[in-house]
Amino acid sequence: MGVRGFPPKPTAIRKLEGIPGHRPLAMNEPNYLSGIPDRPSGMTAAGRKIWDAYISEMAHAGVLRLVDGSALARLCENSAELNHLKQGMRTMARQIELKARGELKERLKAYRSHPAGKKPTLAQILPAGNGLTAFLMKPEGRRLRNTIGDLEALINVQQREFGLTPSSSTRVQTTGSFGGAADPLDRAIA
Repeated sequence: MGVRGFPPKPTAIRKLEGIPGHRPLAMNEPNYLSGIPDRPSGMTAAGRKIWDAYISEMAHAGVLRLVDGSALARLCENSAELNHLKQGMRTMARQIELKARGELKERLKAYRSHPAGKKPTLAQILPAGNGLTAFLMKPEGRRLRNTIGDLEALINVQQREFGLTPSSSTRVQTTGSFGGAADPLDRAIA
């Protein structure tokens, strides 16, 4: 299920805009400490690699808080699992393709040995598609593709929470205080 409508604006932004709707301000907004969370122990090597990549990009924007460690770790582990599943699917498709090539040689030998008037067409002999399409036509291939699709949707939701998708990046407020890599124009104005 997608995000419905616009997310509520933070109280600080509403104060800056002058509270045009005259609705009362939320007084119970959480105020967590900003900072780079420690990487949780027990992450896989692939998850740690993704964690380092995300941290290096997100630290400069200042969107991270100390409490975000476990949510970011789940995102990294899910991304690593997705990469592993896709790699496995490609390997299985390659195996099917290699097997089909061996069978194709046998079919072509049989095709060449047919009498001229009774030869089947090449379309009847050659397999349609490639190894991936052959794998996805099998029940286990469809199940794996559905699992990959579900995991991709989950990762998309998790990335949206951190402002890592193109549309969600406009909704996240940044401080830009961690890396000192603020925009040169902003530094000149300040």
